[in-house]
Amino acid sequence: MSSKLKAALKLVTLAGMTPKEFNCPKGYQALPEEGWKEKTYYVVEVAFSENNPVHRGIFYSGFLHKAQPGGYNAFAMFVESERSLKITDAYFIKVIREIDIDSIDD
Repeated sequence: MSSKLKAALKLVTLAGMTPKEFNCPKGYQALPEEGWKEKTYYVVEVAFSENNPVHRGIFYSGFLHKAQPGGYNAFAMFVESERSLKITDAYFIKVIREIDIDSIDD
């Protein structure tokens, strides 16, 4: 993937497009600038295959292993699934922002 495409991916929303449409390699991750934080929620754009449209979701980082989400990471999906989806299931993931759960009212 070219450096220009990487820079563009960080700036634009890709919701509705498939990774195949923008020639994205499997496993592409646009990470938080400061790196992953443990036990933190993020708003993300994610696709689970090259033909799956990119959509917005929530990702929980769980525990970190070598600075990457390891144990207990998961996507909060709003559809029923046979199993929880992990970061390793993502074909493409782009972190939009961290969610400050302390600022959310009950």
